[in-house]
Amino acid sequence: MLPATPGQLRRLCHGAFWLVGCLVALLANAAEAPDPGANALKNNPNTITNTNTNTNTNTNNNNNTNLSTNLNTTCNIACSTHCNNSGPMVAIIIDDMGHHLQRGREALALPGRLTFAVIPFSAHSRPLARAAQAGGKEVMLHAPMSTLNNTPLGRNGLTAELSREEFLRNLRLALDDVPQAEGVNNHMGSDLTQRRQQMAWLMQELRWRDLYFVDSRTSDRTVAATVAGEFNVPNLSRQVFLDNDTNADAIAERFDVLVNRAKREGLGIAIGHPYRATINYLKRALPELQAQGIRTVYVSEAIEFLEDGANASDCAVADGAQPRAEANDEVEDGPTENTDQPASGTSANRTAPPAADQHAAQAR
Repeated sequence: MLPATPGQLRRLCHGAFWLVGCLVALLANAAEAPDPGANALKNNPNTITNTNTNTNTNTNNNNNTNLSTNLNTTCNIACSTHCNNSGPMVAIIIDDMGHHLQRGREALALPGRLTFAVIPFSAHSRPLARAAQAGGKEVMLHAPMSTLNNTPLGRNGLTAELSREEFLRNLRLALDDVPQAEGVNNHMGSDLTQRRQQMAWLMQELRWRDLYFVDSRTSDRTVAATVAGEFNVPNLSRQVFLDNDTNADAIAERFDVLVNRAKREGLGIAIGHPYRATINYLKRALPELQAQGIRTVYVSEAIEFLEDGANASDCAVADGAQPRAEANDEVEDGPTENTDQPASGTSANRTAPPAADQHAAQAR
């Protein structure tokens, strides 16, 4: 049996709680239903009534309420095992999984609770997604989306030219190709993530499937996280790209930005890629996090942490508590092949700060 990830536990708990809620409602309705013999009892003075009826009904209702409350508490504990406010956290996503089998396997072997975003229909998407799940890792769909410079998307990409039916067909085919996915983030998408209508179609489907969304923020004009929040889709936004520059020193600098952000705000969110330089650096750097009191967490765990009501001192990105980044905030990424505009992380309830670097960006 494959191990359950936190996101799967969350969906299982939500489903169980929904079923118990239905059962409680049915029992309550049954208790309130009129007795067919009630009128006869009223008119027959010789009938011995049960004086314990109301007491029993109230007791049953209280028991049902307690059962529902206890299950909800149990679910919150089970789903938040690794999100107990015990120190700074980093959520690291490895994008572009599926093109290279060996590098993908090396990435999966990295220590810590990393999340892997798999490109659908890529040469090795299915075996790598299966391997990730078998290893207890978390898997996302890395959904190709249209760019400002019309970069080819490959099979069944999501574009503004598609009708709603075509859009949903492509999205569903992609999700079917990576059935292990517990959420979705955008691959490229500098064009599509600016389009409210298409983001609404996406979030409606994710809401129905109980999947989360991570905005990779390849454009500073993205509306993806905003629309996700409007549809009550759990979501995060990327704060740091680790390897826009694959020089080892550059990766180390970006990783330090991530760590400092986690220490300052409670949670840092980064995206990297299965590049040789990135894998080699993370092999050395990840084991050192524990010595600094920093934990790696899956994206679903980071979302649970925020949804469980972390206050500003625990995690400043929760519920709009994060202060706006200043124009010279070093967490912001310059435009490169992996981003259209510099971006700073946001939550669903926070407006993105203005980009520090306003010069023309390279569209991706």
